[in-house]
Amino acid sequence: MIAKLPESKYIYEIHNKLSYYKKSKPSLLIRGRFGSRIDEIIQQFLETENLEFNEIDFRLVANTTIFKDEWETLRNSTKIILFKGIDSLSKELQSLLYKELLNLRNQEYKPWIISTASYRINDLMEKKSFLFEMYQILATSNIDLIPISENKKEMPILAKYFLDCYAKFYKKRLKYIDESYLNFIIKYDFPGDLEELENLLHQSVIAGKGRTLILNDIPKNFYENSKSKYERNLKIIPGVSLKEYEKQILKENLAINKGNREITAKILKIPIRSFYRKLDEHNLKDSNLQ
Repeated sequence: MIAKLPESKYIYEIHNKLSYYKKSKPSLLIRGRFGSRIDEIIQQFLETENLEFNEIDFRLVANTTIFKDEWETLRNSTKIILFKGIDSLSKELQSLLYKELLNLRNQEYKPWIISTASYRINDLMEKKSFLFEMYQILATSNIDLIPISENKKEMPILAKYFLDCYAKFYKKRLKYIDESYLNFIIKYDFPGDLEELENLLHQSVIAGKGRTLILNDIPKNFYENSKSKYERNLKIIPGVSLKEYEKQILKENLAINKGNREITAKILKIPIRSFYRKLDEHNLKDSNLQ
């Protein structure tokens, strides 16, 4: 996993928000979807700003003994405390942390507390599995990370960054990304956000040859798990024939693959001869694939 991320607009906007809060230092909660790299983005900001901080990863704190040991090392010596994964805390540990946070309010020394959580923390509060009182202490201000699936303009920048990193690591000549490859990742849903985008580029670099990543370098599992905009929005309309749906599926996939019939047939798992026969049947030619 690549720790440092590019200074793209996506990363810059988050860092800019953190810089704004740095002046007043409110208790700050940052929420993001799985794979959105919350912890890495915040840590990168703190290190870039040369801010002294310590952290507790609550995903690794299993009992009260570990919690007390971790807390004792932080509370009297750190200007900034980064709580990672607060939505992973058990009810027992939530109560302990809540008491400690109340004690901090009465002390002269008050560190800046930044916490991270997934969006599931909202569901946990609704189910009363997470203390609302502690949420109020930790979330004086909030930052919600926008999933990259909703931030498509950043895709080429992030993809190129991961390409350069892994090409260097594997000592490959890969330097460019084909337009059809970029079209695929723009349409792909990326439920794992940055984690999954990096994984895609990592696997593609391993498979890639020459100077340019092409659509054929995308691992098969990404096609099988793909949730393109078209797939997400496909509606079953009463009265529309199966033949019409088949035509639309062929047309959409050919458009994504820039008319490459061999790749499209492979993705759709159709023998190439049958694929050409279906194109003739639906009168799909180069002139009407757009």
